[in-house]
Amino acid sequence: MMQSMTWVRPKGTIVAMGYGLHPEEVTTAIPLWKDLRAQFSMTYAREESQQVIDTLAAGHLEPRCMITDTVPLEGPTNALSDLLERASQ
Repeated sequence: MMQSMTWVRPKGTIVAMGYGLHPEEVTTAIPLWKDLRAQFSMTYAREESQQVIDTLAAGHLEPRCMITDTVPLEGPTNALSDLLERASQ
């Protein structure tokens, strides 16, 4: 993580996939001076994805209730702007 913070450009974003199993030292001055953003994302094993597919196929979940809106292919830029505006409120 620290190496990424050193290499990334000012105002850049670091995306960490998964997780580390040992503590890592971070010198907080570097991300502060460079105004960096760190984003963390959990990854899943193929077996976990298959479990979700099987659960959906068996009808144990209703995925339609998770859909709040649809966006036509012609308008993703406006939809993204609207989502960002709503998130900042």
